[in-house]
Amino acid sequence: MEKQIKYLKEKLGLFLRGKNKRSLKELIAHIKYRGLKNLIYAFLNKKNILNSKLNYYHSWFINTHSPSLSDLASQKIYKFDYEPLISIIVPTYNTPKQFLIDMIESVISQTYSKWELCIADGASISNDTLEVLRHYSLKDSRIKVLFLIENFHISGNTNQALTIASGEYMGFFDHDDLLTPNCVFEYVNAINKNNKPALLYCDEDKVSSNSKFFSNPTFKPDFALDTLRTNNYICHWLVIRRDILDKAGEFDSKCDGAQDYDMVLRVVDIAQDIIHIPKVLYHWRIHSLSTASGLGSTKPYTHEAGLWALTKHLERNCLPGKVRDGININTYKIDYELISLPLISIIISISSEIANLYNCIDSITKKTTYSNYEIILVQPSSSSLNIDLNKLQKKYPQSKIYLYKSNLTKISVINNLGISHAKGEYLTFLDSNAKILTSNWLEEMLMLAQRKDVVAVGAKLYHPNNSLCSGGIILGFGQLGIGVVAYHNAPKLYRGYGNILYNVHNVSAITLNGMMIEKRKINKLAGFDENYASAFLDIDLCIRLRKAEYLIVWTPFVRIVCHSIIHLNYSFQNSAGNSDFKSDLSIFATKYNTPLNDPYYNINLSRSEKAYSLDISSYKKYVL
Repeated sequence: MEKQIKYLKEKLGLFLRGKNKRSLKELIAHIKYRGLKNLIYAFLNKKNILNSKLNYYHSWFINTHSPSLSDLASQKIYKFDYEPLISIIVPTYNTPKQFLIDMIESVISQTYSKWELCIADGASISNDTLEVLRHYSLKDSRIKVLFLIENFHISGNTNQALTIASGEYMGFFDHDDLLTPNCVFEYVNAINKNNKPALLYCDEDKVSSNSKFFSNPTFKPDFALDTLRTNNYICHWLVIRRDILDKAGEFDSKCDGAQDYDMVLRVVDIAQDIIHIPKVLYHWRIHSLSTASGLGSTKPYTHEAGLWALTKHLERNCLPGKVRDGININTYKIDYELISLPLISIIISISSEIANLYNCIDSITKKTTYSNYEIILVQPSSSSLNIDLNKLQKKYPQSKIYLYKSNLTKISVINNLGISHAKGEYLTFLDSNAKILTSNWLEEMLMLAQRKDVVAVGAKLYHPNNSLCSGGIILGFGQLGIGVVAYHNAPKLYRGYGNILYNVHNVSAITLNGMMIEKRKINKLAGFDENYASAFLDIDLCIRLRKAEYLIVWTPFVRIVCHSIIHLNYSFQNSAGNSDFKSDLSIFATKYNTPLNDPYYNINLSRSEKAYSLDISSYKKYVL
């Protein structure tokens, strides 16, 4: 143990000395929010420390997540109604001998036997590689090897392998990675349960060069279009139905390094039945030359290829816009072109003293670069503030400001009153304690809200002390099973799981404060449910919008300070004596079954401890 800690200290010292000031601040932010123990665990997992007691994910995967020997035996004799041939496509080129053997053996050990391994070797000069391929092609008739006379590189070699494939589904497999023994079985199981979907993918992790230790898992959301447009979170193990692949076309050599990302985007263009299997079924090999070793840093061309693939995807979908680099390697930011400059109504519910209201309006008028907006002030009956509208209009002559008074105090009623008086095509909701930090905030939200498939856009909210107020809402979290604000009270620079707080992504719900929505879309649902007094009205609205098959998007590129979070805190630990809360909870519980399901939050992640931490509370047994 002392040896491991010494090693860790040395490596952390090197990390700190080699990073810039911002990286150091982010490291401190991680320790503040997750604690030093979590940082040590994360470091040990990432560096693949060869000690299963220290590598807590490795232990979880082996002891909790993996099927037992009896489960595997049952899978071998199980009969599905539909048993497709699965063609496993692998391009090889001078693959190290042991990596190649391990890869092939992981296929041979599959509990589902109706597969074929189709390998196209790109004129390898390594005798070890060629001998292994010849040996296994003679050993098992399901293994087909095509020895090419030249190297067509990864896309070209993959296309060549497809010419010898005859399966109903194609699975794309890297030459140095591993499948779990139940991998193909789980895919065929999902194919049967989901009426032969177009594309399937699973969760994955990293495996050490000696194939013995597992680390750094990626627990993915169900299909999320905006998340995909930020980075290729789908990645491995990609399985596509043959007829869909034929429509999508061959792999494009211009996208070498991101050829799988390009293919996923092309499939998404023509099919919507995309299934996520929330089980770790794929092990991505870590070695000195692999992308897995440095999240793409060893292969910078993959980022450029991804830019190209995403740009072509936007063109195919007639979505004018420019793709630029995201904050992290192999992530992207799309600046969608504004198709019009509609009137935007900023609806402000007045909740506190006049000074905060004036500060809110002041931040809007001084920061906002978008000119076509109006401000709708809605004052509840409980407010005794003396608001001089004429004074406000004189102070801000360039802004249209209106004031309406409500006879009730319910937040739902107050905002519906604002909606009824709004003239804008798009609505943005703020609390009077809010303060705008981003000058182009309305443009950033509008570029997403204007899309036909998007219904609402949420902003990144901060407390006055710069800690995070809201990173969207995770449904089904906590004792109530309703939801919590993601990363509430996290430090300003905290990146979140998989850098999620730095990337545009889909969520199931967003907070009312900082929400933009097209007016006609919210009017179709008759606005906010006025039965709610202060809580759940935003979650309720988002659930109804999602049922109407719209997308909800959260963006970190719009930053707003919130001085009040009373109706945003969905942990409700101190609300036991709040009669309004009890009433709202009863209304919500009657309307919806809890715990709620959140398709964008992986079932392997905790719903009772810290968000996006590994769920170690129960044994997840594989069932048919």
